[in-house]
Amino acid sequence: MKEILRVTPPASRSLGYIAMKDVVMKDGMIIKKGQIVVTNVLSAHFWPTQWQWPEEFLPERFDPNSSLFKTPDGKNWLTDAFCPFIFGPWQCPGKVLALLELKVMLITLLCNIDWKIKQEDIKNEDLIYTLMSSHELHVEIIKQ
Repeated sequence: MKEILRVTPPASRSLGYIAMKDVVMKDGMIIKKGQIVVTNVLSAHFWPTQWQWPEEFLPERFDPNSSLFKTPDGKNWLTDAFCPFIFGPWQCPGKVLALLELKVMLITLLCNIDWKIKQEDIKNEDLIYTLMSSHELHVEIIKQ
């Protein structure tokens, strides 16, 4: 779920905020009083210094045991690198509901659909299946 939220966040940018005073950013950029500031969440989710292969869909990047869990240089991500519902006091008020709906949808799919896997795939001990496996797992969905 987190990788889906990273690639397609429900809030790809924040609301506009008006600067209450002049601010000098770390890189020297100046935000003048009265200027509208917008956070681009989508660009943070594809930040190459924070994500290994940011353009690829890799769910295992959120597994603490995965080599993809850290930044390309082996550090922890910045807290702002993953913020699908924005962050701070302006966080989306529907975040909890949205996450619960995702979990309910997944549980509903798993509980209400019969999945059938071919016998030759089950008996083949040389095949290992993961989300990003190079082997095809032939699954038939049986309607109820």
